[in-house]
Amino acid sequence: MWKESRTGIESNTPTTYHAVISGIRMGEWSLFGFGLMMASLVFFLMPGRANAVEIERFANHLVLSGEIADYSPGALNRNLVEALLDLAMADDRTSPVYLHLNLPKGGDAAASFRLVDIIRSAQDQGTRVVAQVSAGDTCMSGCTFLFLAADERWMAPEGRLVFHGFTQRNAARPVPVPERYIETYYKLLAAANQTFFEFFKAARIIEDDRKVGFTGQTLFEERAFAGLVTRLLMH
Repeated sequence: MWKESRTGIESNTPTTYHAVISGIRMGEWSLFGFGLMMASLVFFLMPGRANAVEIERFANHLVLSGEIADYSPGALNRNLVEALLDLAMADDRTSPVYLHLNLPKGGDAAASFRLVDIIRSAQDQGTRVVAQVSAGDTCMSGCTFLFLAADERWMAPEGRLVFHGFTQRNAARPVPVPERYIETYYKLLAAANQTFFEFFKAARIIEDDRKVGFTGQTLFEERAFAGLVTRLLMH
């Protein structure tokens, strides 16, 4: 979930630009009236590099596949902004943005947390986010951060979530996991379901980098984890 170099954690911090939209009006209503405070959304620009995460957008549905890398936040932010603009132009004030997650390899931890920050920025301005793991799809590692951060979490009975701690890739020697990574991970778990969070703490899944997997059916039917999966998708 996080990359290592011989000197420690690799960090390719992208240049950030704040998009400021003020006083834009379409017809008789403004984007601000719709609650789209676009100035809070950050564009992460990584010129000259392809996106590791492939995102296909169908209106307000974003389909994510591939592997999360340090330049993936730009792809999510760009597609999220376009989805919100489409909703605004349609005068749709109620529909959420859907994230269809199929990321069986997870990806870079720092980039995954930046994706969560983008989701939180949209939520702070009134956008509801629904995460969905469909039949045959797997949401692993950093992908689970996105799932946990959503307002609603939908899974097919056969959909899979795979959690673990922070794995060091290609490290010449062990490097301590940043404490803020562990704290942020626990906050996401606790916000989704307190009992699920306590289970992770007791089992030391994050600290000992243990891997645990669940199907949508298992999580939805476990009463102690009520609310972790808010809807079971039946086709």
